[in-house]
Amino acid sequence: MSTEFYLIAVALVTVLSASRLTRLAVHDDFPPVRFFRDKMYDLLDGGVRRRQWQIITWCGYCASFWLTMAVVAWADLSGIFDGYQVVEGQDLSLWQQAWWFVNGTLAASYAAAILMANDGDNGDEN
Repeated sequence: MSTEFYLIAVALVTVLSASRLTRLAVHDDFPPVRFFRDKMYDLLDGGVRRRQWQIITWCGYCASFWLTMAVVAWADLSGIFDGYQVVEGQDLSLWQQAWWFVNGTLAASYAAAILMANDGDNGDEN
């Protein structure tokens, strides 16, 4: 596998994974996520300085920066950006495998949801 292909795959998975995490954190009504979002909102409800951080619980643009930074930091700390293991055919570390599994699953689920939402079969007669 070429280094360029690997880095493009890393970038694509990072963007889609961070997008899915942002959607989960800000908009989804999945009960565990909603519980956490409500608790964060309540925690940040005291004082003016703390209220300024509440925007992260409902603003996708604001939350996406921090969630993308977390995905990129995990990739960097686990050696994903090194890429030489994959290019040279070496085995990935457990942290690298975990990064690919978690973020690959998030990215694939987000891409599948986008395709499903825009597949054109919504029951409307056009």
